Amino acid sequence: MIEIVMYSKKYREDLSKLIVEFYRQSLDEYGLVEDDNTIEEFEASCGESTFILLKEGEPIGLLAGSVSYSNLFRAKIYQELVWYVDEKHRGEGLRLLKHLEEWCKEKGIKKIIMAFMHNSMPERLYEFYIKKGYIPLETHLIKDVS
Repeated sequence: MIEIVMYSKKYREDLSKLIVEFYRQSLDEYGLVEDDNTIEEFEASCGESTFILLKEGEPIGLLAGSVSYSNLFRAKIYQELVWYVDEKHRGEGLRLLKHLEEWCKEKGIKKIIMAFMHNSMPERLYEFYIKKGYIPLETHLIKDVS
């Protein structure tokens, strides 16, 4: 059975494994690595707006973000920070997006901002989001100047 639940600390250990894998697959090449503070920082920034995808009660994915007021849009927005599903279960990940969209409607959140890493099939993800009704907003570029 597949279900989606809000994050709670009882999923912390399993969620931590998913976040480590997300960092390994998506962020390592940018010099961003998971450390001992990652899960605490995650809980503080988006624990209340994180959805866990469960299969037979075990976490297999998450969609996490933060809710804030945007002066640009003059509305509450949801900014996605992590959308990760274990590779063996990627076909189930769309459930998280659908759930997020319904949750945002219920909470009066007017805009959802989704992102993707340029090292993870950007053309395919771009087309996916366009098909789901999302429109391009901006592109971020990063440079290490340390």
